[in-house]
Amino acid sequence: MLIRKIAIIDFDVHHGNGTEEIVRNLDCNIKENIMMTLPFSGINISVAKPNCHPWLDDEDANDVLFISLQGYDMDDPREFYPSSGNGDNNTTKESNVYPGGILNIPIFNNKKYSHGYRNSN
Repeated sequence: MLIRKIAIIDFDVHHGNGTEEIVRNLDCNIKENIMMTLPFSGINISVAKPNCHPWLDDEDANDVLFISLQGYDMDDPREFYPSSGNGDNNTTKESNVYPGGILNIPIFNNKKYSHGYRNSN
């Protein structure tokens, strides 16, 4: 049996920023500029390299969904390491990684503490 769609759900106090980065890098359309020095000449050049590490094929970005529910403090994001996951980086229908993609659900106010987190709806 071949599995084509994957959902990764991270439910704890910290944002799953490492897993989010892996899912984001499934999109082969993102280019990363890297600086390199040519051997023997010492000339520095900038090279655009695809920032893509697909598991199976170029369509992986559409088949992987990452959801992270985590504590977040709107007033002081540093309270919860790694201080990310507020929802600004969520993907939409216009994103290259859709219908897969990234959904961050920050839990804040009184629900960010243990008892409120467990009782969240």
